[in-house]
Amino acid sequence: MSKSTSFAELIDVAITRHWCTRPLCTTCGSHPFRNALKQILNEDVIAGLRELSDDFLSTNDDMFRLIIQEIAFFHIGGELLEPLAGTPAANHLQRNIDFINSKYEKRKAYEATQTPEALEARRSEKKLLSEQRTQPHRERKATQDSLIKDTVEALNHVDEEKLLSFILQNCPETLLRPIGGIAYKRLLSHYRKIKIEQTELENLKILSEKYIGYWQKLYSKLSIPAPQ
Repeated sequence: MSKSTSFAELIDVAITRHWCTRPLCTTCGSHPFRNALKQILNEDVIAGLRELSDDFLSTNDDMFRLIIQEIAFFHIGGELLEPLAGTPAANHLQRNIDFINSKYEKRKAYEATQTPEALEARRSEKKLLSEQRTQPHRERKATQDSLIKDTVEALNHVDEEKLLSFILQNCPETLLRPIGGIAYKRLLSHYRKIKIEQTELENLKILSEKYIGYWQKLYSKLSIPAPQ
């Protein structure tokens, strides 16, 4: 294009020839349009922008942003608001500036959350919330552990022949499953020396079906095979 090309002619040529007008295009750099734009005085570009309609600006936002980027001192174009005042181009430029500023503020806010202090604060908060959520469970577990400890202490003073009946009569139902693992070896050793009574075997069966684990293992070792 010649140096005498007007701003309006540049717009027509860019649209007719389908020139790329994307800001920061990584494929072609929008060089044909940008090179042609540089041949026009900034005053004439601003005068041309003042003539653009709102419909044109809405349809050709990339071209408008590229033009502002090329003629503005800091690319964002704040200093052009006054020369464009009272035109659709000024309104369009203000919306673009507001959008860019909003992105900048969001980025600043995000970066503020990524400082070592902010990250440590979030970790501490997360840890506190986790402790608060799991506290009821930990309290229940601590209570159960204490009950198991007391029950084991009581079982240590019970003779083997009375052990199963003591467990059934004195152990809380919530402890019967873990107690099976604790009493397993003593009961197995005892019933291997002394034949298990049918009533006790039936009690073991009930425990094995309800609490599985070591009760099931004990019952499988002590149960009498069915007659062939």
